[in-house]
Amino acid sequence: MRRMSWVVAALLAFAIAGCRADVEDEGRLPDVEVNDPGELPEVDIDPANVEVSTDTQEIRLGDDTMKVLTPDVDIGPPGSDSSR
Repeated sequence: MRRMSWVVAALLAFAIAGCRADVEDEGRLPDVEVNDPGELPEVDIDPANVEVSTDTQEIRLGDDTMKVLTPDVDIGPPGSDSSR
């Protein structure tokens, strides 16, 4: 039964992907008259507290040592202090 579902889904996907549509009439938007424009709601947004900094790490590769600059990102909920 499960295999049959996959076969039907694959055939349906192939049929949809294999379609070609020619647009004969591009159409147009209807004429609309707005008497009451409405209002947007008032929203108070508290964004997350995000702190981005960089740190230098030393990486050893065999006998060589490299210093690499790495990002450090701290994200906390709104109103929190995300520093460590």
